[in-house]
Amino acid sequence: AHVIKLGPKNYEAAREALRVWPNSLQIGGGITFDNARKWIDTSADKKKIIITKANMLPVKRKHLIAEQKKEICEKKLKFLFILNNKIAVKYGVKKTYISDILKQSSKWLDIDTTNEAKANRKRNHQPKWPKLNEVMHIWVESALAADIDLIQATLFTKAKYFAIALNIINFKDTGWVNKFQNWLDLHQYTRN
Repeated sequence: AHVIKLGPKNYEAAREALRVWPNSLQIGGGITFDNARKWIDTSADKKKIIITKANMLPVKRKHLIAEQKKEICEKKLKFLFILNNKIAVKYGVKKTYISDILKQSSKWLDIDTTNEAKANRKRNHQPKWPKLNEVMHIWVESALAADIDLIQATLFTKAKYFAIALNIINFKDTGWVNKFQNWLDLHQYTRN
């Protein structure tokens, strides 16, 4: 018989099962080298403790920046027969991560690597309301050319105005403005 812990709240139930049926149960789920001794001491049969491979070594996920993703897509275009696992080894990531990047190659190939902020991004999310971004981008350029102070409140008010004009119903919070500012690498500017 065995007990598999499938979540954090199963700790007490597993411990109780081991207490009731000592040295008889096999236990697994979240057992690591670090906590195995605790389960042996709780009356689990030491021959029946399952230490899962995933828990033996911590896996640190590595993310590539946009510039690297663009580079991968360009290499794949240039060398069609290069294997994804070869690319994965070179960048120190999993093969599936490379496959995911290549599935979105048109997006990564369009990245402007001359813009350092965009080139160093790890993700390239599409805006929730692309038309609003486009209109606001044009307005910001005009405002900067006209020497208008750009503060977050002004951006939000203008964005709200354009959202209404574009029939965007659920435009309510300033979260969009923060993302828009980051997207343009725009900081608050006021004249002295």
